[in-house]
Amino acid sequence: MPVLPGIDVLLGDRPGLIADRRVGLISNASGVTHDLTSNVDALRRAPDVQLTALFAPEHGFYTLVANGAAVESSVDPTIDLLIGTNKVRRALENGVSVIDLVASWADGLDQFVRASRPYFLYR
Repeated sequence: MPVLPGIDVLLGDRPGLIADRRVGLISNASGVTHDLTSNVDALRRAPDVQLTALFAPEHGFYTLVANGAAVESSVDPTIDLLIGTNKVRRALENGVSVIDLVASWADGLDQFVRASRPYFLYR
């Protein structure tokens, strides 16, 4: 059995998990499918999926932000999607606890974990 990137497994074996939903992607510009299609393009081409936002790691989606610097939310003109981690950072700065923040994601994460059980999921 070949090893595939998670995006290939999601779109190939489990597309119903994100069908007819607004989807946010945690990635950076190096995220690709097995044939080197960007994760962003793969999700945009997927039927019945509305890619709404990108959440980038510490250095931003294009890895242009210096270590430890704030990643400002923005709309990327080339892909026309919201990019950034500032919303999460602001929530934490405004007193939302990490526990409450993670709890707000519980339903979606639980659904993902249930669907991914046939696969190896490294946490």
